[in-house]
Amino acid sequence: MFTFATPNRFGPLNEGFSFQVNEGLTSLVGLNDSGKSALLQLAFINLFDNGEYGAGRICLLLPERMYVLSSTETGGRSLEQFNTELRTAIGNTLIPYEDYSFGPSRRELPRLLLNHTDYQKQLQILTDYLGKLGMSNLVLRGSQLAHFENIAVQFHGTGLRSLFSILCALTDPEIRVVLIDEPELSLEPKLQKLLSNLLLEVSDKKTIIIATHSHLFLNRKNYSSNYLVTREGEIISVNPISQESQLFDLVFNLLGSSTEDLLFPGNFMIVEGVSDQIIVERILDLLEVDRYKVKIVAASGIGNLKNIISSVENALRPLVMNGSVYSKKVVVLIDKNEDPKVRDLKSLFKKRFFMLNEPSLEEYFPEEFYTRLSRNKGEDIQHIKSIKNNYEELNKFKKALSQQISASLTVEDLNKIPTIVSAVKKAIQ
Repeated sequence: MFTFATPNRFGPLNEGFSFQVNEGLTSLVGLNDSGKSALLQLAFINLFDNGEYGAGRICLLLPERMYVLSSTETGGRSLEQFNTELRTAIGNTLIPYEDYSFGPSRRELPRLLLNHTDYQKQLQILTDYLGKLGMSNLVLRGSQLAHFENIAVQFHGTGLRSLFSILCALTDPEIRVVLIDEPELSLEPKLQKLLSNLLLEVSDKKTIIIATHSHLFLNRKNYSSNYLVTREGEIISVNPISQESQLFDLVFNLLGSSTEDLLFPGNFMIVEGVSDQIIVERILDLLEVDRYKVKIVAASGIGNLKNIISSVENALRPLVMNGSVYSKKVVVLIDKNEDPKVRDLKSLFKKRFFMLNEPSLEEYFPEEFYTRLSRNKGEDIQHIKSIKNNYEELNKFKKALSQQISASLTVEDLNKIPTIVSAVKKAIQ
């Protein structure tokens, strides 16, 4: 257990502020300007001032780590000197971001870490980690210039350069605590996930504390190692996640992640049949709703509604830790029906349950929808009743009728089918 505290005001942290974390991997999660970076710097100066860790067993990786020097030659500099200068730069106020040259040059940190102990042994571990991330090996050329894929490190993209310091810190056998401000910087999601897995692996040997905005860096192995950082005025709070289900709130509410970002639907809307599906999809087009916002699923009858809903939730359950993200979002639209199953559905879905005031979609449509197509509503409904026992013919006729009506619908028609439109709007909230 680590306790970090400040007797005096430290940046946004008030006098007497303290927080505790366990060994292993800790993720600090919060909105911008909530105080996460200040917490990392407080942890650094506490550890530096602690004789057990001092200047040679800790590493603070700040956001400007994307700048790197080309050579791994240290020029006589050491990690201990760097950390001592960084401790002085932080002082009792935090690092001021008004001049990049303030404090030691963060560009030299990778080479100081690589030359901190056993360079050859560390390079072997570094090669292994690079392989796990799907990246090429580090090769040293004349004057110990660092290259990846025959390109000098300083000419690579910001992702690799941002990773370089992290990997050097993780492979340094003497470093006991690694503090990383936004490990996700400049990394695509796939690489973020790989790095997150690597951090979790290394955290068996080192304590790693990160401040992040990415849900991919949450500690899913131990949910209580994720801490929510909040700020109310001048009061900053750091609270561990107390139950697994809170990860849902972190990912989808605090961090604003969405199933739509992964090209999954934002929600599902369950309707009775294909005819309903055709009409609802047309309404979505008229409302100019993005196609990933809601997925319309035809249940093919009231008896199948519950099975369809369960399938939707179970298939996508891995999206969250403890239940489907859709479990409290799915909307149901059915024809007027007095079956006891309907009462059960209404009780289950409450305000997400919609029922037409007519026993069929065709009867619900106003007469004018038929008239403008040179059709007769009464005759069409009578025909539907006459073929109700011929499922194939019935389905074909109803689908063709819905397609015609759908093609003729305009924005001005939406107020004439209020129940369907209300259901659609509820699904896209």
